[in-house]
Parts: sequence; C-alpha cells; structure tokens
Amino acid sequence: MRIEARPMGSGMEWLRSGLRLYVGHALPLFVVNALAIAIWLGLGVLPWVGPTLVPLLFPLIQLGTLSACRAAAAGQPAIVARFIAGLGAPAPRLRLVQLGAFYAIAVGIASLAFPSDGAPAPGATAAPGAAASGPAPAAPAASAAPAASSASSAASAGTSARPIAPATEAAGGPPPSPLRVLLMIVSALLLLPVHLAVVFATILVGWYGQPAPKALFFGAFAVWRNRAPILFNLLALSGLAVAAVFTAASAFLLAGLDKDVAQLMLLPVLLMLPPLANASYHAMVQDVVRADDEPAASPSAPPQPGAAGPG
Repeated sequence: MRIEARPMGSGMEWLRSGLRLYVGHALPLFVVNALAIAIWLGLGVLPWVGPTLVPLLFPLIQLGTLSACRAAAAGQPAIVARFIAGLGAPAPRLRLVQLGAFYAIAVGIASLAFPSDGAPAPGATAAPGAAASGPAPAAPAASAAPAASSASSAASAGTSARPIAPATEAAGGPPPSPLRVLLMIVSALLLLPVHLAVVFATILVGWYGQPAPKALFFGAFAVWRNRAPILFNLLALSGLAVAAVFTAASAFLLAGLDKDVAQLMLLPVLLMLPPLANASYHAMVQDVVRADDEPAASPSAPPQPGAAGPG
C-alpha cells in the first residue's frame, strides 16, 4: 500500500471524475446520499446522545457511501445494496467506530475551544453532507460531507462536520452574533483536515484492512501530502455549489415565485450536492491510495517520486 502525491491540477480532475460518475448514475447515488443524510438527521435529533452519535458513526456511513460510488464506477448493479452492505460489514465495523470515536473527540474539543453564546453542548455536529446539501450534514459531502459542506462550505461529507447553530431565527430569537459566526467558521476550518483524514482512514480500514490508529496516521499523511490538490478540489467544489444555488434561486425569483416557494424548490438542488461531493471524494481516494500491485500512473496525473504508504 502506498500514498501517492498528486499535483494541484489533480483536484480539478477529481471534480470532473466525480461529475462523470454522478451524471452516469444520478438516481442511485442520489438515493444513497439521501439515505445517508436521513440517517445523520435521525441520529442528530436523538436527545443527549444524538450529537455524539453523528461523528461516532460517520466513518461507518461514509464507507457505505463510498462503497456505492465504487460499485457505480465499476459498473456493478445494485448500488444502493452496496451502500447497505457497507454499513453491515462485520469485519471493519469496530475499527470504524474507533475512528468515529476519534472524530467525536475532535469535534468535542473544537466545541470546547470555540464556545459561543447559546452554543450547543460540545460534540454537536451537523451531519457531514447536510450543509452542502446543506456536506453536507455538509450536511454530510456535498458529503456530504464537509466537502459537501466545504463545497457549499465541506462531506460531505461532503462532506464537513461543524457545530450546529440553534434555529434562533425560526424560534423568533435574535440572529447569531458576528463573533459566534466567526468562531463557527474557525471551528469548521480547523475540523476540515480532520474530517478529510478520517475519510482517507475510512477507506484504509474498510477496503485495505488497516487497523484504526495506522489508518488514521496515514489518512493524515495523505491529506498533508496532497494538501494543494485537495484545497483546489474543495474550492472548485464550493464554487460549483454556490453557482448552482445562485443560478437556481435567481431563476425561481425571476419566474415570479414566492420566496417561500422558491426556498422549498431549492431543496432538490441542495440535495444534489452531497452525491457530487462524495463522488469527488471517491475519485480522490482512488487516485491517492494505491495498492502495491497497482501501476503508479493515474488518470489525473503522473505520480511524483518518493511516494510512501502503509505498506
């Protein structure tokens, strides 16, 4: 096993590959990501334990989502079944929960380090993918991951996790203070590399059988080694998400739709972002993480010398 280093231009190639994968399998990937978001939202509303379960089970759900992308890329049928099978794989389940425990601790530390007026209890996170779809729980990917939220923020996944803002406006309360908004942004930015490291570690555990601590180390190594293309990919994904939402919102308003109706019609547009973020994640991990018997060349770019990995 080795971790390849890719040039900055690979970030755009990952996005193009994700777009091709999503366009070719739009319905099943949309259903898979909608199921993932529903699971995250369902966990998030549980009293007391919900905010902790979201990051704790994130690697398990993310593995199912990326396994569905992997099946789609290989032209295999039953993509939704692959997602469900990924959730139930017994062998890596404990290791994935160990990764989730680290993620939950990181989210809790971020919540403690950046408290804000009326902030939720430490550890509360938005489902990675809902933010992008809002990933991305960002709401999950765009993942939605933090990347999905990065896309609209990361999740994903896309697809990234961030403290949940209480619905003060919906309850008629005052809007969040500028300081609180700033602290939330700083917290999300600090969590983004952790989120991406967990995404890589999820693949190393689920597909390559690595133990959780080793997978987490090399996941962080993969993020650091490819920080330039990853940043480029997230910026491109975010720009695409903003452009899609702005274009759709403008079209609805120009058509004379009521503001509330226009916001409701934006939901399908937002829900399209986490599948794209996770498809981009899939292209990223497939390009960066290589088995020893795989050729060094990749569709996105030639490898750079000195690649290292968990061997």
